[in-house]
Amino acid sequence: MRVQLVRAAATAVVAGMLAAGIFSTGAQAADGMKMSGWLPYWLMNTSTTDAVSNSDLFEDVSPFWFDAQVESSKTSSVGIMSNSLSWGTRPAILSSLQQNGIKVLPSITDGTPARHMASVLATPDKRTAFVGQITALVNNNGYDGIDLDFEKFAFNDGQQTWATTKPAWVGFIAELATSLHATGKLLSVSVPPMYSDTSGYWVYAFRELAPHIDKLRIMAYDYSWDSAGPIGGPLTWVRTVLGYAVDAAPASKVYLGTPTYGRDWVTSSSGAGCPATFASRTYNSSEVTFTDEWVRSTPSMERTRTYTEAYNATCTVSRTAWMPDSQTTLARWKVAQEFGIAGLAQWMVGTEQSGQWDLLRSEALQPPTPAPDPQPLPVSAVPPVVNPPAAPVRGKVSPVEIWLVKKGRSAVTIKGKFAAAGVRKVTIYRKINGKFRKVARARTTAGGKFTVRFTLPGKTLKLRAGSTLGSSQVLIVKR
Repeated sequence: MRVQLVRAAATAVVAGMLAAGIFSTGAQAADGMKMSGWLPYWLMNTSTTDAVSNSDLFEDVSPFWFDAQVESSKTSSVGIMSNSLSWGTRPAILSSLQQNGIKVLPSITDGTPARHMASVLATPDKRTAFVGQITALVNNNGYDGIDLDFEKFAFNDGQQTWATTKPAWVGFIAELATSLHATGKLLSVSVPPMYSDTSGYWVYAFRELAPHIDKLRIMAYDYSWDSAGPIGGPLTWVRTVLGYAVDAAPASKVYLGTPTYGRDWVTSSSGAGCPATFASRTYNSSEVTFTDEWVRSTPSMERTRTYTEAYNATCTVSRTAWMPDSQTTLARWKVAQEFGIAGLAQWMVGTEQSGQWDLLRSEALQPPTPAPDPQPLPVSAVPPVVNPPAAPVRGKVSPVEIWLVKKGRSAVTIKGKFAAAGVRKVTIYRKINGKFRKVARARTTAGGKFTVRFTLPGKTLKLRAGSTLGSSQVLIVKR
């Protein structure tokens, strides 16, 4: 699950998206977020136990059970090999997870040589044969679906191949999705981040994949790889990643990949006998005892410390470590809430701090905050209804009383109340290239009140409040 990032490019994209006002803030996920994540085969007992023990938080998991390897006897030239488990059997683990309401979408990693998988996907008969292999694997074993973790495109094939690989990848995903969906199975992809249609790891084609896949898990970590820095990156960068993701795909399909591991780098050395280069050390969050020398970095909400140690009898090194903890995961959960996405996907389940689950559970179970009863503005202050949705309105439209509570330099808070009681969903859309894209969501209280906070970049927005019966009310809100 390695994701290397070009930080200079990412920083430039952050600045551009901030200037464009692309970020939404403060809106809670309408349906409540859930956890997802990967169960490493070398830690199967711990990871399975953690998922089952916290099944109220989990939607699904992906055990790291399979690896694609070259197999010339296959029509596809690819064989799906089983990884060796450290504990248990696949049927027993599958049964335990499913009996606790957790869907199982095993991951297939790409263990083929550079450019081999891209070649398979670009060859129609091989691609179709590979689709058949994956579909049979899922159906024959009772899995709920499959997760694809094909990282060679990004990190081994070379960017010069992306223009050719992208359409082959999209065609493969469309064909596989059709095959899996025919039997009610799910398709997930685990991919490195994109920042726009043409930046980041654009070979993975979020926008083109969105109509076909069920889950888009974005590996938003390994921000710092070859030099000391936060593993999951600054939260501003996370917002950049999610800002594009929810523009390219429905927020209900998006999962924010979040790390529960850290690294320790050598930043300088002195004395005789020091090697030319030093390898970084990797630790799981569960292995670290945080002492007072660990300080919290506010931009990333990760912990960091710098210290010195003797490398050998004549060489002394300075080291800097960065490590996510439970508060880091909670902070990323809250950022995910801002965008109304499906939830977090944790790399790896079983390596987190034990206190993380109660923090997330407490946050997930928070009831909607009741809106106060300020004096509403007169009806004339509310912009007229325009551009109604193309879909027919079903059911009776409940009258909505809207008032603008706060209108800041770049943020707006909208509060309102439906005349009829009952829980409803409120969605904020931003108009991008002539199309309305979701940027924030919230849920009303049982009494019909709601509060939505979002950034307003100076472009027209559409506020749609739809009841559970499918009725809708469309308003235009302008800065």
